[in-house]
Amino acid sequence: MSTFDNTIANQFNSFLQDGEALVWTGKPKQGFLFQTMDVIFLPFMFFWMLITFTFIGVALFTNEPIIGLIVMPHLLIGIGLVYARFFLDKKRRKNTFYAISNKRILIRTKTFSENTQSIYFQGLTNIQLKEKKDGSGNIELDKPSGLALLCSLYPIKLFTGNQQLSQIEGVENVRETYDLIVKYWTLLQR
Repeated sequence: MSTFDNTIANQFNSFLQDGEALVWTGKPKQGFLFQTMDVIFLPFMFFWMLITFTFIGVALFTNEPIIGLIVMPHLLIGIGLVYARFFLDKKRRKNTFYAISNKRILIRTKTFSENTQSIYFQGLTNIQLKEKKDGSGNIELDKPSGLALLCSLYPIKLFTGNQQLSQIEGVENVRETYDLIVKYWTLLQR
């Protein structure tokens, strides 16, 4: 069963062209989410904070304030990275909206500024479905490879969870959404 939310559709009305109609709308999963990259990120952050607190403890017990002054920026960086990774990712997903029309896929993000991305079916060359056991998942569109992939993943993905890829992420019933995209993509390839 495809979803259509008029509130989300209203986000895209001003972007629609003549003869274009929305057929699906959606949003990513909300709240704090652990992602694959967290397998690397969380142990790194735990180690970072452990070393930082160890040096703060040394500074307190040795009565050497210079050590504390040197380590304080590391503490602030660590707290900032955790904030960026989890809280900014949550905010980004809260302000992200998806729409599929009969001509293209629209992705709208309103985090710090408004950004609307259009991926026309006629120019689309690659669609990849990543489905979880619960039926939710991601649809990656024209996934980059090689150096372009590395540039798209680092450092933005590590700290904010934002992959900077064209994708529909964290939607329920992702296979139905994928099938809808493939249907219109196939129709426009003829």
